[in-house]
Amino acid sequence: MTLSELLGYASIVVTTAVCLYALVRIWKGTHKPHAFSVMIWVIITVIAFINMLEQDVGVAAYRTGLLAILLTINFCMCCRHGFGYVTRSDWMFLGAAFAAIPLWVTTGDPDIALLWLLAVETAGNVPTFRKAYVLPHEVSPTIFFFVALGQSLQGASVLLDPHEFSWAILLYVLIFPLQFFSLSALVSWRRSKVPRPT
Repeated sequence: MTLSELLGYASIVVTTAVCLYALVRIWKGTHKPHAFSVMIWVIITVIAFINMLEQDVGVAAYRTGLLAILLTINFCMCCRHGFGYVTRSDWMFLGAAFAAIPLWVTTGDPDIALLWLLAVETAGNVPTFRKAYVLPHEVSPTIFFFVALGQSLQGASVLLDPHEFSWAILLYVLIFPLQFFSLSALVSWRRSKVPRPT
């Protein structure tokens, strides 16, 4: 087994564990991710998975496929709690994310759709960052940290894989860990400043 494959399998294990943990926390109501951001993550993950399969990036692609399934379940469950903090701009970000699908169909190029989604997702994480800042006790820094860790392992797996891959895939595996490590740090910092509601 190559180092790339080993890192890919490690990313699958970490991602599965953190997603199952998140689902339990969502079910209990102690973790309430922003539903719109989760839906945007579902869309981008499905397109990234198809793109990775087409570019044969190896084991890391299966982590993305698994994540798409788990995020879909996550979205269905977070609908119980995740719509309480929705603004007009959140609807705009969600609409922009859905616009990637006709863009992909029209161009026939998943890289173009993925690059569009990366821009949308970066902007679309604004609801999650805003909620993390205002309501830090409704989201978990631990979950964000381990999601970022799983993504980092996936990124290392892709970078070490001998197959060629596009710049869109490279950006995908680099941008997500930075965003989620930042979210984890933000929530931890804000929890130290904001008292837990009673």
